[in-house]
Amino acid sequence: MKMPAHPVERTAHALRLAAIAFLALAGLAVAKPAVAGAATITPPTAISSDCSAGAGGALGAWLNGLPNNSTVELPTGGCYLIGSSLKIQSTTGLTIVGNGSTLRQATPGPKTTLRPVVLLTQDSNLTMKSLNIDGAYDGANGGVSYEGDYGLLLEADSGVTLDSLRVNNIQGDFIDLNAPNSGFTGTSHALNTNVSVTNSIFKNAGYHGVTVEAADGVLFSGNTFSNIGVDAMDFEYDVYSTAWKNGKPTFAAEDNVTITNNTWNSFGDDWFASIQPQLPGVDEENVVLSDNTVNSASPLIQVKGSGLNKGLAITGNKALKPARSTSGGSITQPYVGSTMAINHVDNVDIENNVFPVYDGMTNYYPNHPYLAALAATNLNALKLRNNNFEGALGILNPSSSGNTAVIECGNLYRVNGKHSDGVC
Repeated sequence: MKMPAHPVERTAHALRLAAIAFLALAGLAVAKPAVAGAATITPPTAISSDCSAGAGGALGAWLNGLPNNSTVELPTGGCYLIGSSLKIQSTTGLTIVGNGSTLRQATPGPKTTLRPVVLLTQDSNLTMKSLNIDGAYDGANGGVSYEGDYGLLLEADSGVTLDSLRVNNIQGDFIDLNAPNSGFTGTSHALNTNVSVTNSIFKNAGYHGVTVEAADGVLFSGNTFSNIGVDAMDFEYDVYSTAWKNGKPTFAAEDNVTITNNTWNSFGDDWFASIQPQLPGVDEENVVLSDNTVNSASPLIQVKGSGLNKGLAITGNKALKPARSTSGGSITQPYVGSTMAINHVDNVDIENNVFPVYDGMTNYYPNHPYLAALAATNLNALKLRNNNFEGALGILNPSSSGNTAVIECGNLYRVNGKHSDGVC
């Protein structure tokens, strides 16, 4: 069951805020001249590139001091030992070409401390590609107490492109687009904007896969995520709400986020979780989950909104294993749960997905549908069309209520998908 984990996450959030002072401010950016078309450069040889000595502080200070629009080529197959975090702050137009080099965490991160391998804050038009990021997760030293030991943490960045990365063995989340509350962004409360993560491989995370708390304009495409401790994707600003300034969201919002053409293997809880019903609420608009492959026998989607959730499109996705209930329950009880539970969202579009539903084990009630595809509550404008929910007892859970403007048709369900709710 999903829900008990989330109060713990809120506690962990408070702990990581209290512990944020652990990170030193050494090596931050200084004023730099703008240099158009600066030449490609390589790090000084004095910065160890074979993991024989700590290099994070020196490498970060050197990167932060480069002229604007610099392109850095790391040595082919190099290795940089990161003792605390590689901090890149307030750069403009910086491109880092990894050439297969590795940023390696020197030692496991401690509990309740914010210590990402890579920390990006207030950067503009930053590109990182062909780079490996290796944490110190050994399968046992991860989870909620280690959430702050991220692979990558972004705050108040604008125009970040991450391409062809290999992110492995992270104690906390692979990547977090965080609210600007760590103390590194000064008086800025800006969201992360125009962030693109493409063609990358993420393997072994002790906690979440992708966390989005503060962003407007995000693309995850062509990536593979594997072996995630809890939720594959977590959109949750804990118990807090969006702060508005001149009609625009600050601190936290999850707007215009597209998750498309990714593969998600082996995660512990929900594929997508956005459980933030607090008032006045967190602004979450135009979230698209499209054309993904889901390869985990897990619950699919939980969304608990508060009136600021508008636009959720779940289209063209394919699950390779039957989905489980978001709320547990016995297979002997009809409609005890659903593979998706969505509450208080306007304009929900669920179409053309192949989401088989768990309907019993070989020797225990085989082919015995008992779950609904969706429990829908207080949804305004729901389209639920042309999906294959093979193994589901029905489409909408009878507990669904308070919905308006519902269109449901063309969906297959029951054993082998032999039942339909009618042609659209």
